[in-house]
Amino acid sequence: MSEITETAYKDGFDMIYLAACALQNVVPADEVMEAMAFERVYRLAKSQTMAAVTFCGLERWEKAKTAVALELWTKWKEAREKAIRKNLLFDIEREKLFSFFEKTGIWYLPLKGSIMKELYPQAGMRQMADNDILFDLSYRDKVYEYMIGQGYESECYNPETAVELPNVIQDTVHDTYLKQPVYNFEMHMVLFGKTGEPQWRSYYENVKERLLKDEGNDYGYHFRDEDFYVYMTAHACKHFNGGGHGLRNLMDIYVYLDKKGNLNREYMEKELEVLGLSAHESTMRCLAEKLFGARFAEVQNGSLRLSDKEREILENCLSSGTYGTAKHRVENRLKKMNGNERITVKERLKYLFRRLIPEEEILLIRYPKLARKKYLQPLCVLIRMGDGLVHAPKRLWQEFTYVWKAKKK
Repeated sequence: MSEITETAYKDGFDMIYLAACALQNVVPADEVMEAMAFERVYRLAKSQTMAAVTFCGLERWEKAKTAVALELWTKWKEAREKAIRKNLLFDIEREKLFSFFEKTGIWYLPLKGSIMKELYPQAGMRQMADNDILFDLSYRDKVYEYMIGQGYESECYNPETAVELPNVIQDTVHDTYLKQPVYNFEMHMVLFGKTGEPQWRSYYENVKERLLKDEGNDYGYHFRDEDFYVYMTAHACKHFNGGGHGLRNLMDIYVYLDKKGNLNREYMEKELEVLGLSAHESTMRCLAEKLFGARFAEVQNGSLRLSDKEREILENCLSSGTYGTAKHRVENRLKKMNGNERITVKERLKYLFRRLIPEEEILLIRYPKLARKKYLQPLCVLIRMGDGLVHAPKRLWQEFTYVWKAKKK
């Protein structure tokens, strides 16, 4: 079952232990800390975007500065300080964007990290990689003009294609805007595209009807607490069923439920059932409570055991980094092709064929001028193949290897 070594598994528990100490405001135990491989735990925490929260746990240990090498202590501390700085910069830039929305009359909904970071016990504990914001799709061109005017570069938006092929572009879910030194905005037009389950797309198709109006502004909206939890569960599950996700999502679950207290569980259960997420949410919630809740030390010493399913999920998260891996993504797509856990030669060949010759809409997004003429679409396929061989040969070979080495069950 396990794809990670016992050493990596122990490092994972140690990382979780430091994070839980920070969340519970507990001083780490000497016997745990003295057996910890700090360099490995730091590298793992960095890969999971949990370096800041683990440092908050580490610095509670009175022997930390003498037990941890000075260079490592400095790097770990800097990770926390950078997280605080980055969150502050994001806050400032996000408020500028919201001011533009208010002036222009664009309704908007902040998502995920910008909400979650405020629920953690200390500033900077919850690191952010990007700003996710849902906005009124009819103003997409205005948002593009604003972001470009603010010095951002757009990874996704093509003004010409957006006008002529709005439904195709909508399946990309969001436009990405980047600006140095740290700014990354994902401007969502919809919450779920083709990579989500059909019932998720249907449920959130008219999402504004589920939102509450902010106080203190004219165009800002937010989810009620229960609906935010349902959405964050669906979003995390999308990643879990794709390339996987890391431990930060489980930590978010614990923090959110702990901070929000008396949520309407009956309502959430009903909505999760509609989305087909009841079993997944229950498992993740129970695991999150065990790992980060008040009894976390009992899991560390083995007196509170994880079930086989919980251990499997934990191993998956530990091997996925923050946002999943290409290997997990390939395996999950292969399994999904025939609706069960078996992977046959047929699925492998079908997967490779679709990667070589993608659906028409992929070509329309990537090569809008050429692909609009159907007789030129084969040329688009050849250009795409050439681009991959020239610019990403190692990645392509790695993906091919994942396809043929994917487990049959």
